[in-house]
Amino acid sequence: MTRRQGRRDRDHVVLEFDTVEPDDAHPPAAAPAEESRVAARAGRRRVRWWLAGLVVVGVVGAMAAADRWHERSVEDRLADSEGGVTSLGPAPSVLWTTDGVGDVAMQRWDETTLLVGTEVVAIDPGTGEERWTARLGKEPACGSPTTVDGSWTRTLTCVSTVDGDATATVLDDRGRTLGERTFEDVAGVAAVAGDGVVAEIRRVDGPGSITVPRVSVDGATRGLATVRAVEVTIRDVRAGEALAVTRVDPTPQDQACPGETTAAPGVEDDGRVLVLADCGLDAYLSPTGVRLDDPEVPGDSVVALGDGTSQRRASAGSWGAVVDADGAEVWRPEGEVLRPVASDGASRDVVLVREPSGVVKAFDGSHRELWSRTVSGATLLVQASGTVVMSGPTSIVALDLDDGDEVWRLPMRADTFVAGGLTDGEHAIVRTATSNGGPPTNGRLAALRLESGSADWTVPIEGDAVLTAVDGAVLLLVDGALERLG
Repeated sequence: MTRRQGRRDRDHVVLEFDTVEPDDAHPPAAAPAEESRVAARAGRRRVRWWLAGLVVVGVVGAMAAADRWHERSVEDRLADSEGGVTSLGPAPSVLWTTDGVGDVAMQRWDETTLLVGTEVVAIDPGTGEERWTARLGKEPACGSPTTVDGSWTRTLTCVSTVDGDATATVLDDRGRTLGERTFEDVAGVAAVAGDGVVAEIRRVDGPGSITVPRVSVDGATRGLATVRAVEVTIRDVRAGEALAVTRVDPTPQDQACPGETTAAPGVEDDGRVLVLADCGLDAYLSPTGVRLDDPEVPGDSVVALGDGTSQRRASAGSWGAVVDADGAEVWRPEGEVLRPVASDGASRDVVLVREPSGVVKAFDGSHRELWSRTVSGATLLVQASGTVVMSGPTSIVALDLDDGDEVWRLPMRADTFVAGGLTDGEHAIVRTATSNGGPPTNGRLAALRLESGSADWTVPIEGDAVLTAVDGAVLLLVDGALERLG
């Protein structure tokens, strides 16, 4: 591991004021009383000059402090935003590399990078130094340490499963074990968003069971299988308390399946959506156990929007209502709510919706339409500094967030695709690669100016590298090594 650190000293402005004193070589004759009055006036004059200098220095100091506060607040907002970066220079290079990290999943925990493989390793994104390591058993899966609305928790919950038994472990931000619980004979256990909670899934007997056609190993349909309901318990790992219990009845279906299987849960969007998709099961729940999809609409799904709300989607691909964490309808847009890949966090009240016709509409915080524009096949890459940058099959286009007017457009080659984006508030840092049916190649990062689209710099990266932003730092996971660009 190599480390390179840089430091930029802040400029200090010192203002000096000189007062012109009377000519002491030829003082005017004065009576003692007059001399005292002259001395008093000179003293008051010096005080006034001194106070004036102090006021000017104070104003300049206050302005400098305000500038530093504004800069710090912008950096904090970027570091907290999805895809926000603060540490890229004019020609980014690798600042440090940690080799031998193996086959791991990379995720963020506030100001820490987590590498989850056969063990959980916490890395300082600024230096690459290891903060702590936790050994939790075979291939743990860790939930995102966030609440439903996306704020960070101070605990991390990980689940390891061996031979049908699951063990959930709660760690603090130093890697110390705060609690542990084993679940036997369960259909599945998943760490969901929250402070030390898991979703415990068990098959239950009773009313609600259905029969479905059974398909055998050779693919032939043979007889019927009984599919039982599922009980989902949101449980506090340390206290053992059941916080919520939700029953999910099977969904009638014509398609054959192997019969009752594990009902192992899936987790989407950092644990904010719990997915039950199995033989005869189709349900989407919040981390508190609330049903988010519509039980009366078979095959529908739910997509989390990152702010504690989710949007329903029908099996045919049409989009429905936006619901909160309690499943209550918030509003009903006529299309898909676009979630930016990267944002500076300054314009979260403006929401973009893509309608089936290809029209993109902007709405304010009260869901009033601001503007509309046709954008072909648009993915919302960056929303920052009053600009939105979207990618389509043939070009990257920037629109003014206030009125939807096109700011600039860059064409792309037919074999090039956009694979992600970051932002420092001044640039859309776009990741592109090429593919001819095989693995992505010719990967690169390009910093495109938000106001013009001109590239300030371009750096090559591996086509299959995992790229993320953690606490404002840009990290790459590639070929068993973790790198930081800066």
